[in-house]
Amino acid sequence: MTQSSPRSHRCTALSTVWIVAGLALTAMPLYAQNSQGTILGHVTDPSGAALPGASVTITNVATAVSSQTLTSSVGDYVFVNVKPGNYDIGVGAKGFKKSKAQAVRLNVEGTLRQDFKLDVGSTEQTVVTVTADSQMVQTDNVTTGTVVPGRLIEDLPIIGRDFTNLLRVQAGATQVQGSSQLYWAQHGMNNDYASVSVNGSRTESVSYLVDGVSDNDQYFSTANNEPASDAIEEFKVQNGLYSAEYGQGSAQVNVAVKSGTNRYHGSAYDYIQNDMWEPQSPLNAWEKNINNVPLPPKSELKQNQFGFTFGGPVQSIQREVEELFLLLLRRRAAAGIQSEPCSGSHHGGAAGRLLRLERCARQSGSHLRSAY
Repeated sequence: MTQSSPRSHRCTALSTVWIVAGLALTAMPLYAQNSQGTILGHVTDPSGAALPGASVTITNVATAVSSQTLTSSVGDYVFVNVKPGNYDIGVGAKGFKKSKAQAVRLNVEGTLRQDFKLDVGSTEQTVVTVTADSQMVQTDNVTTGTVVPGRLIEDLPIIGRDFTNLLRVQAGATQVQGSSQLYWAQHGMNNDYASVSVNGSRTESVSYLVDGVSDNDQYFSTANNEPASDAIEEFKVQNGLYSAEYGQGSAQVNVAVKSGTNRYHGSAYDYIQNDMWEPQSPLNAWEKNINNVPLPPKSELKQNQFGFTFGGPVQSIQREVEELFLLLLRRRAAAGIQSEPCSGSHHGGAAGRLLRLERCARQSGSHLRSAY
């Protein structure tokens, strides 16, 4: 008869423990950085005592999607991982009038607190406590930052329709001179892009997230892919005291992309930049009249960013979608300077040398260079 040693029993038991622990970990939800928010609050009766077991419902105004929970034994409720948007919050309990907060706004990576005090009465009666025009001060999240709504992004004349241009106007942001500012990462049609330093940190320390997914370029201090301006619901620049889930960067740029609604909607647009609205260059005119340099009166620029959006419910799968179609066209030419010597280019001072160098470049046939 074969007898097993105590050591083999210990190994088997230890293996079983590790297997059970591994299965438990796979069943646990793991939360990382995201662009969603939290709605929470406290429910009391007329005397101010906590009201446990009250039913709390939140409803997204745009999609009519609802979630429901009950208050705890101390009268608290909380909804986590809630998409940014406007929400109706309703509370009801037996023997009390229903209370409702209408169209309160939850921002990207925000915490919205809405407390309720229920009055004694019939559950058929509803008391509206607050509307969208009456927002509360955020007291449950110490993160400092600024939220930029999508409406503002759409209305502003941003170069290249690139939302990263708005990082420069955030508190603590500055555009550094030289160094990593000169990174040559492409930002679509944004020729004015430059890296931004937040709170004095290196420009490489700005981290970009799109719907909770890292969007950092591997080599340069920029976003790897920039969502189109019409596809952004809003974005938040978190520049201090954010939680440990945001482990990279001294500042977080958290972008929330639009989702569909339960109504069909759309838009069409064309953002135009054209030299027909630009003044003539006095330097080019002077060079042409005085030195007979064949310079155009102004640099050619014809740029169109046009497209349309369409969104709405998909009945077959009971969800909402938002689609964006975007086309880009550009034709641009600019005067260039070629620093090779030619006759008479070393006389007349610094200004004269620059003008003559430009004239030499024109004579050599290199006066036009494409933007790409």
